[in-house]
Amino acid sequence: MKIKHLFLFLFLLCSMIACQRKEQNILSERQMEHMLYDYHLSQAMASQFPDSVAFRQHLYAELVYKKYGLTEAEFQRNLQYYMRQAEVLQKMYVNINKRMQSYAGGGLTESESLERRQFSAGGDTANVWKGATFYLLNSYSASNHASFELQTDSTYRSGDRFVMYFNTNWLYSEGAREGVLSVRVLYANDSVVVKTQYLYSSGEQTVEFGGVDMPIKSISGFFYQPGSLLRKPRLMLLSDIVLLRIHQARIKPVVVPAAKAASSDSAHREKTDSGLVLPSPSRDSAEMSKRPHFREMPDKSEPDKRKMHYRRGVLVSD
Repeated sequence: MKIKHLFLFLFLLCSMIACQRKEQNILSERQMEHMLYDYHLSQAMASQFPDSVAFRQHLYAELVYKKYGLTEAEFQRNLQYYMRQAEVLQKMYVNINKRMQSYAGGGLTESESLERRQFSAGGDTANVWKGATFYLLNSYSASNHASFELQTDSTYRSGDRFVMYFNTNWLYSEGAREGVLSVRVLYANDSVVVKTQYLYSSGEQTVEFGGVDMPIKSISGFFYQPGSLLRKPRLMLLSDIVLLRIHQARIKPVVVPAAKAASSDSAHREKTDSGLVLPSPSRDSAEMSKRPHFREMPDKSEPDKRKMHYRRGVLVSD
């Protein structure tokens, strides 16, 4: 009897929820996922033609609302409904992200996606990202940030440079887009370097840091979606996160061999730093350098044995 009452209670509860969703025009999970995909796709297309009043963004969004039989207010109500179910919304966006990748890159693998990113490195390069590659940040609740931390190992070197790539997408009905990435690098002497970058646009983002000639202990940081007093929800989607570690090439000193002697003194010339061309030292000049610079004078300590006499009033010697 109790089991029968329990089933009856669950049936009535589900019926009430279904009626409430129907009254508020709440879409099913599958319908909402398709609508969010169309919405983000339309906004990406509209962003190709930016203007001061975001005319195309509003126009394309209205076309999406019309396709699913909703007004903007009803779409916001649907979004608020699913934002209270974080796991369901997260699952939706994982599927949406896969569809976006397939649409934009033809289903590229991670290695193929890395090859498409153009960068110049003077040493070995590796993807050292260990965290999630997808985050959905909500400005309404405690899920407005995502933290990460990477512990280093023996493969890290002093002077390593790091480049982080990721894609951003937004679902804003009003207000300016705004996100924050903060990276903290802890070095062996306990010194800390912090890199902060503000995010305002959609598409691929690039953040570079490191390059200090000192061993690294750890790398940590967070993504943050600032809260807002606006009633309408605001979402920031982060995907395809990659952190490249680049070993800097070590430059070896170049040993310049001594110049060989010229076969002919007349043909050999030496150029000074100022650009003046001087003749190289010849044999005569080398011999001249060995000669004394002053004429030897007679030793005055010995008495002069020569006879001296006057001749026509002048003192002369024999």
